[in-house]
Amino acid sequence: MQSVGKSLPKVRAITRSSGGIFSLDVDHFFPEDITVSWKVIQPPSSTQPRPIDSTILRQQNQDGTFNATSTCESLRGEIQEDEPYIVQAVVEHNKLKHQKQREWRSNEKDNKDFLARPEVEMIQIPKLFANQQTQLQCRISHFYPDELTVNWMMKDHGSGQLNQINDGGRYGIPNNTSQLQPDKTFTHTALLDFTPSIADHGSEVICRVNHPSLKEPIERTTGTLQVLAKPKVQKHIQLFIHDSGDMVATFSLLGFYPEDITVTWSNGPSLEKKPSEEAISENQDGTFTVNSQCTVPGNLFENPQFRVRVTWNHPSMENEEYREISVQDPDFPWHPRIEEITPIILQVQQQSTVKCKVSGYLSRDIKVTWLEKKGGSIIDCTQNTDYTISEIKHERMANNSYQCSPSLSFIPKSVTEDLEVICRVEHPSLENPIERSTGLARTSVAPQENNVKFTISGSDHVVCSLSLMKFYPQTIFIKWTQGEGKKETMSSTKKIIQTNDEKTFDAISECVVPLQYFKSLVRVTWTHESLKEPGTRDLHMTGNTT
Repeated sequence: MQSVGKSLPKVRAITRSSGGIFSLDVDHFFPEDITVSWKVIQPPSSTQPRPIDSTILRQQNQDGTFNATSTCESLRGEIQEDEPYIVQAVVEHNKLKHQKQREWRSNEKDNKDFLARPEVEMIQIPKLFANQQTQLQCRISHFYPDELTVNWMMKDHGSGQLNQINDGGRYGIPNNTSQLQPDKTFTHTALLDFTPSIADHGSEVICRVNHPSLKEPIERTTGTLQVLAKPKVQKHIQLFIHDSGDMVATFSLLGFYPEDITVTWSNGPSLEKKPSEEAISENQDGTFTVNSQCTVPGNLFENPQFRVRVTWNHPSMENEEYREISVQDPDFPWHPRIEEITPIILQVQQQSTVKCKVSGYLSRDIKVTWLEKKGGSIIDCTQNTDYTISEIKHERMANNSYQCSPSLSFIPKSVTEDLEVICRVEHPSLENPIERSTGLARTSVAPQENNVKFTISGSDHVVCSLSLMKFYPQTIFIKWTQGEGKKETMSSTKKIIQTNDEKTFDAISECVVPLQYFKSLVRVTWTHESLKEPGTRDLHMTGNTT
C-alpha cells in the first residue's frame, strides 16, 4: 500500500451538467491544500482565456488522503452560446512537479443544453370584488435565457370562447423585469391588473407562457372566477307603527353578489332571535337587493334599554355586521319635540294662558314640568297655588305617534312682573330633558309676517293678500298704496281672527290691484303698538317682494 506521504493527486476528466456547469474530481492526494482554476476560451483559437469563478469541496478518506470536487459557475450569460468554446481546468499541488490540465470542448448539442425550462406556479388569486381593481400574479422561475412570452387570456363562462386580454380599459398589464438568480436562471412574475364585473363570475383567466425551451406553451388557470359584491347599507333600521300598536322594523341591503345572504333579527337584553321575512330582488347590473322586516311588540319600546338588532353575513364579508336601534338613539324616529309655546300676555286681573304643543313621541310615558323664572330664580310652578296646570291628554296622529298640548293658566297681579315660563319635557326616548321658554312676559306681541300671496283676477287685476299672525293687542292698521312720489291709498279689506285661548290675533288683508300699478310701486304697510317702526313690503311686476 502506498504511504500517505507519497500519494499523488489523481486528476479526473472534466464533466459537464446541464446549464453550462462543469466539475472536476481530484482523488487521493495529501496534504490537503490544492488549487483548481478554471478558464474558458472562445473562440477556441483565442489566445486570451477568461477566468471562471469556482468552488471546491474537500473530503478526507479513511487512509488519511483527500478527495476534492471543484465546480465552476454556470457559463450562462458568460459566452456566446451558439459558438464553440473550450473549458480548461488547471490543478496545482505540492506533490505535482508540474500543473495538470484538463480540457473540455463543446459541440452543437452541448450549446443547446444551456436552455432551462420555466417552472410556472399556480396563479395567485385574491378575493375578487365587482368594480374594484385587483391584481393576478403568476410566478415563473428557473428559465434561461430571458426570452419569455406571457399572454393573458379570458375564457368566457357561457360560450367557452378564449379571448386574449390586451392592455387597456379595465385591464392593465404592468411591465415587469425578470430577475437573475444565483444559478444564472431567471425568475419573472407576470402581472394582470383587473377590474372584474359581475359578468365575469364563472369565467376563467389563463396565463400562457412560451419559451425557447418549450415545445408547447405552459398554461395556468385561475379556475372558475368567484366575483363578489359586498352588501351596502341603504338606510338605518326603519321603524313603522302598525295600527295594532306593534312596530314593524325594516332594513335593506343593496348591490351584493352572489345571491346567498343571511339576515337575522334579534331584540331585548339577551338579543333573542326573532322571525323575519326577506324579499330578494335582482338589480339591472346583476347584483341583488334584500328587503327584510321584523315585527316587534310596540310596548317593548317603552323601556329605554330595549334595542332591536339586525345582523347580516355574506360570502364577500370577513365577519358578520350589524345595526341596532333603541329609543334613545338619534336615529329613533319618535322623540318628543316642542313645536311652539305661546307668549305670556299680561293683563291685570285677566287670566293668561300659556300653551305648549309637544308632538312626535311614541310612548305616552311623558312628563311635563312648568317652571317659573323671575330674575335669577327658577321654581316649579306646582309650588305656587296661583298657577293652574291642565291634565295631559294624548292625541294619536295619522302616523300613529302622539301629541299633546299641556297648558298653564294664572291671573297676573301686575303688568310689570319680570316673569318667564319654561316648559320642560322628559321622556324615555330622551337622554336629557328638552325645554322651551315663553320669553319675558309682555303687554304686546309683534305680528309675524307671511309672504304676500298673488291671485290673478280677470285679465288686468291681481288680488294681493297679506297675513299677519299672532299679535296682541287686536288693534292693527294695514294700508295699501301705489306710486313713487305722492302715494295713492287703495281700498282694501281686513279680517281679524282670535287664536283660540292664546289671546293673540291673526289678520288677513286683501287688496285688488290693477296690473298697470306694478309698473311703478305697490306697497303694503302695517303699524302696531308692538312695533317701533311700521312694517312694509314692496311689490313689483315679477311678483317678488323686497
